[in-house]
Amino acid sequence: TPDFATAAFFAWLSVTTAQQQVSLMYCDQALEKQTAGLQCWLSAWVPMTLLIPRDAWARDVRRLANVQLAQLHHAGPPARDLLLQSALAPDARKRLHSIGISVGARALPDDMDLMLVIRAEGAELVSAASVFPDAVLTSIAAHFSAFLTAFSTEAPIETLPLAPAEEMAATAAINHTWAPGKGAYSVQQLVAAQARRTPDHAALCVDGQALSYRELEQRADTLAGRLQARGVLSGQIVGLCVGRGMDMMIAMLAILKAGAAYLPLDPDYPHDRLQYMMEDSQTPLVVTTRVLAQTLAIGANKACLLDDADEVVTTRQQAFAEPDTVARVAYLMYTSGSTGRPKGVLVTHKSLLNLFAGLDASISHTPAGRWLAVGSFSFDISVPELWWPLTHGFSVVIDTESRRGWTVAQAMLENQISHFFCT
Repeated sequence: TPDFATAAFFAWLSVTTAQQQVSLMYCDQALEKQTAGLQCWLSAWVPMTLLIPRDAWARDVRRLANVQLAQLHHAGPPARDLLLQSALAPDARKRLHSIGISVGARALPDDMDLMLVIRAEGAELVSAASVFPDAVLTSIAAHFSAFLTAFSTEAPIETLPLAPAEEMAATAAINHTWAPGKGAYSVQQLVAAQARRTPDHAALCVDGQALSYRELEQRADTLAGRLQARGVLSGQIVGLCVGRGMDMMIAMLAILKAGAAYLPLDPDYPHDRLQYMMEDSQTPLVVTTRVLAQTLAIGANKACLLDDADEVVTTRQQAFAEPDTVARVAYLMYTSGSTGRPKGVLVTHKSLLNLFAGLDASISHTPAGRWLAVGSFSFDISVPELWWPLTHGFSVVIDTESRRGWTVAQAMLENQISHFFCT
């Protein structure tokens, strides 16, 4: 029925655009009849808006649409200059006229981007050729048809199909990328397993100095004990503000070993941005150096100083013993903020292990080589640069600030680099 198709069109637009409020222009024979001979003053095309909750079922949208249609017909056709007189934005008419529904209307506008035309013999989608080519419009129509067919079922609208069954099946086959895991629940478990396999192999190389996998584990365990002595609990966010080097990697691993997630705070970033990230994340502790703590005004109660030799070293308590730890957060990373304020994104160990499974299948790692790491640890490229190589026995060569005058090619030649990750 026309009312059914109208409700389905609103629900489809809501799901495909992820918008709870959907507005468009509506016209039917009753409205056209009321404006007969009065077209100079009245418009048969009426703005119609539905507020559709995210968890709405198909029946909910049908009820909302029926109520709105009843109110719309009771109010009757609006004055043609209503939009011009309203407090809406100057381009309101253009925006509202971009999508519409016509139920048996005789006169169809030719400037709509997309219009559902419902007639006695059926329904079709119409668009200006300059907006959607025929092939694209045909595909859109097939997608809406699949949704429309399923709209009669009693189910949440977000669960209804958005494409024909054969297209959904083809998409599912493309996305069937399941791969077995390695039986680990966290990144630090993989690093520890690698340290047991190659304890004396160089894990980190910085400015000609090397740190073995055994030494990396020992120093990270010691720092993890300090963090737990400072009250760090499983699941907390711990900030890390240090320069590029071995301390950076040791501290990242130590935070994970303590059961927490790390918040990378690149000291090269503007100070106001670092302050914002610390405040927004509500991190209770920041691992840093004395100089950086003073520069960023991090109080003694919130700073764990890497260059403070007077802190009591304790034995790290075992963390991540229970099997559900794969869902715990590994790190909190902030976006660039190019579209507004930076936003914090929580990344779980499960996501990292999933990434590692993809890298395992894509990157040659037997035998393990030497990996050049040049990206900021506040940028997500640091994950394949730092963590994945350390779970496969690579020697990670961390490019430091002192080497910025060198080209990447020079650094690769001098350090006999076998792997380098870049766009």
